[in-house]
Amino acid sequence: MSTIGIASQAHPAVATLLTRNQIRGFWAAWGGWTLDGMDSFIYALVLVPSLRELLPRSGIAATKGNVGYYGGLLFALFLCGWGLAFLWGPVGDKFGRVRTLMLTIVWYSVFTFLSALVTNVWQLAILRLLAGIGIGGEWAMGGVALHVCRRRTAGPAASLGAPRRGRACVLEAERRRRPNVADLATVCHSFFGRTAP
Repeated sequence: MSTIGIASQAHPAVATLLTRNQIRGFWAAWGGWTLDGMDSFIYALVLVPSLRELLPRSGIAATKGNVGYYGGLLFALFLCGWGLAFLWGPVGDKFGRVRTLMLTIVWYSVFTFLSALVTNVWQLAILRLLAGIGIGGEWAMGGVALHVCRRRTAGPAASLGAPRRGRACVLEAERRRRPNVADLATVCHSFFGRTAP
């Protein structure tokens, strides 16, 4: 077979715009990951004071060892929730990835908020497990939503989502710097008579 006389024609790369659904999926993933980072940051700040208050209500002495043990237990349950993120796959198949992504964000937001209303450490453990299921699903659905972007934009889109924890820390630092933004622990204490976990 001869290739003489066949001119190779290179097709120039044509820049195509993202669709509205692709842009919406990117911003949903980006916003969810940023909220996830902020959730984790705030949780780490209030974990010890919350356990000092919740352990005695659960019939457990609030010693340093118990605070460390139950703090680790809560984190382990949270990670088990991440492991259950596969439950969101069939939901995403049935209702669409972006809608499911938004549902996972609402899911972990609701269960994180409900953590402010607990009266003992076991209620907090259940809510952290449920929040973990939501955050794990949000990571999975967010990654899939980014792959909806065309091949040329998937890499940059994913890299914009990567430093989400840093953005969350900046948001939390800004919240603390501004006196007109209420402190979460103060708000929860004044409304619910306890510190938010």
